[in-house]
Amino acid sequence: MKDALASKALSPPSPAVLKRFVGRTEVLDQLFHWLSSSDEPRTYLYGKGGSGKTTIAYEFAKLLKDHGQHLSISGHPIEVVIFLSAKEKELITTTGGVADVVNIDFSSELELLRKILQYGNWTSDTESLATAQLADLRAQLVQFLDLTSVVLILDDVDTLTTKGIDPGSDFLYRCLCRSKAPSRVVYTLRNSPTQSLTNSIEVPGLQDGEYELFVSECAVQFSVQEPSRAFRDNILATVSERRPLVVESIVALVRTAGSYDRAVELFHQHAGDSIREYVFLREWEALTGGNLSKLFLAALADFDVPANFADLQTVLQFEPSRVKDAIGMVREMFLQVDEAGQEALFSLAPLTKLFVSSRKRHLEGYSVLRERIRAYKRTVEVSNPRVAAIAAQVERLLPKRFPSHPPDRANEAYRIVTDKNLPPLVTENPVFKSTYAYVCVCLARPHLIEAREAFEYALKMRHEPDFRYMNRWFDAERNSGAHDGWTLKIADLVLNGRRYDEQDKVTMICLKATSLYARGKERLPTDTIDGLKDLNDALALHLRAFKLLHTAADYRAERYELFARNTAFQVCQILERSDTPWELVDRVKLLGDEREVYLDPVEEPITNSLLIFARTPYRPEIANRLRNRLRGLSEALGDPDKWLSSSALNRVKDGLAAAEKSLAARRP
Repeated sequence: MKDALASKALSPPSPAVLKRFVGRTEVLDQLFHWLSSSDEPRTYLYGKGGSGKTTIAYEFAKLLKDHGQHLSISGHPIEVVIFLSAKEKELITTTGGVADVVNIDFSSELELLRKILQYGNWTSDTESLATAQLADLRAQLVQFLDLTSVVLILDDVDTLTTKGIDPGSDFLYRCLCRSKAPSRVVYTLRNSPTQSLTNSIEVPGLQDGEYELFVSECAVQFSVQEPSRAFRDNILATVSERRPLVVESIVALVRTAGSYDRAVELFHQHAGDSIREYVFLREWEALTGGNLSKLFLAALADFDVPANFADLQTVLQFEPSRVKDAIGMVREMFLQVDEAGQEALFSLAPLTKLFVSSRKRHLEGYSVLRERIRAYKRTVEVSNPRVAAIAAQVERLLPKRFPSHPPDRANEAYRIVTDKNLPPLVTENPVFKSTYAYVCVCLARPHLIEAREAFEYALKMRHEPDFRYMNRWFDAERNSGAHDGWTLKIADLVLNGRRYDEQDKVTMICLKATSLYARGKERLPTDTIDGLKDLNDALALHLRAFKLLHTAADYRAERYELFARNTAFQVCQILERSDTPWELVDRVKLLGDEREVYLDPVEEPITNSLLIFARTPYRPEIANRLRNRLRGLSEALGDPDKWLSSSALNRVKDGLAAAEKSLAARRP
């Protein structure tokens, strides 16, 4: 074998300060298996910064140099082994500093090809190599690979790709596939090779067994006492994420810190800044899409617990598609994702969190994001003094107990809440947002879009606005005449809310019922099915409201009894004269299944429809089908707890019996 591993090529820029190579046998086994058994001329070693890729690749090259005479590629002996690195920075674990690599092996395809030909002893004319252009070097490489069986180890190649520099990987791959002599190339990189995941080898953190040996070797190397088992297996493993480079750095700190606890404390402070920058900075700076992905990471750094998608979308205030884009950009290098439950939970490992925390303050938009997260994390409603003062000002101008307000007062309140000088500490507070929204719906011409956004923000931040704010919002939406579903959404927010009492919810049931009725009437001429569904839903709510109001001796009970009766008459009139009159029977049965209703208001509409059934000359098949449906209706409506008047129940039963008898008489 030619001695192609010159001293420079054998010295990777990333430090491997331990005298003895420890562990990583599984990764090395995979590399040797690929070399001896695979037809694929290219493989990748990929893993997070500091995981040991360079050290493993270097050890692989060294083993090939020392023992390669016993190995072959497709029956051809390995003639040349070349290790080259594009690494630009190196971490000096003994000092904790990051230094520029002197004399980088290659920073472009041109330089790479020159170095391959130089270390492959292709020519002794170094001057011609130094002046050759890319096309000439490519032609020489083709000839070189036709004559020589080579193993190339190209380290840290994504130093170039993250900067948009093409290192000539595609050309080299084509050469390897077509060369007469078989050759192989190993790339190390941090990002997973999406173009060749099936032919790549991941370098994880240190595994059980090798992790313990590695820590012991570090202690020997730096002449410090080994850590206790508890410290090693818990604190050190967590802080370092078992990345060899980080383990080395923390153990090295013990020499000056005096203890492992103090070393970790210093690592969390400025002593660990260089290490974290070495591990993460390149990928951080390569993140695209503006600040979106970085703000996503900043949000996770500020959460104390893993966050789900909805949590993150709420505090970031981005469209779902943009949040998904951010996850895609940071998932591999920065995220921890727990997908064991019903929804994925996202978090940052301790080392990652420390790095992001050191960078987040410089991000545009972070100050606003920070206040949103602080507000979101509050488990009880605690408004800061400035927000409380603004809310008090607004309520003095627009008292909640009044149904309407003078325009000049509403305009003054709007001026207060839209003051451009208000800081994020105020404007991102959910209590402020609900106050702002209340002002918007109190204007002579309500600003509904602004109000919706502000109310929704407050609700997503787990703040339930005052019921009178929600009531005013409901009125503004209803008075707009749009019937676009916002009134129903508001009603459901109150009905499902924890803050609102029974009286609030009864009021909202009443309002929801009238809103459904109005929408149903509007829909009927153009969409009978949906219009009828709205009327049926309104009827059920009217009956529920009637019971609740009657039980509470509320004066509104009589009004909702009338609403229920009128709605029932309209539903019955539509269905009783249709081609499918049995649908009315089905809908009445559904009313009997409703909980918490009194059915007295529908007595007259039902008995009136039963009379029509008895008198209408249906065809025999329709009469028979209708009669079959009527069977069992008496039982469905027969629960005495759903009737205030037993006489009303008996009249309905009598009507049912008469209608069945009349329909039975029409059998053919």
